[in-house]
Amino acid sequence: MNTGKMHWLISDSWGLLMHDKGPPTDQDWQHWLAEYKKLADDLQGLLVYSLGGSPTPVQRGELIQFLASRSTLHRTAMITPSPLVRGALTAVNWFVKPMLRAVIFAPSQLEAAFDHIGLERTMRAPFRQKIERQLATWSAETSARV
Repeated sequence: MNTGKMHWLISDSWGLLMHDKGPPTDQDWQHWLAEYKKLADDLQGLLVYSLGGSPTPVQRGELIQFLASRSTLHRTAMITPSPLVRGALTAVNWFVKPMLRAVIFAPSQLEAAFDHIGLERTMRAPFRQKIERQLATWSAETSARV
């Protein structure tokens, strides 16, 4: 699903969540979080890619509450160039069990992030293409506004 500031998909038990440079709207966040809660048990891994946007403090609190209730969960990798997003994820990681913590990667470390979540080789090219298409869409939208 693409909501403008967020894009997500679940494909063959693998999840991809992308943020543009701003925080998600509360409506978009609630939609994502509800879907995620329903599907979390079936996911093998989740890749989160952010250009700099991240959940608001209230939204992070909702995520922490969900994660804190979990005893097990898939592996999660976060890819971002943003020090602010890295800091926000570090704060989330403080409140969840060590085995549930996301690992942070730079955009140049996409393959390492795929390895971390255990993404199957056959899924990597489609995920890479989806990421590149969404990044191009956001870039075009930004250029059109300027």
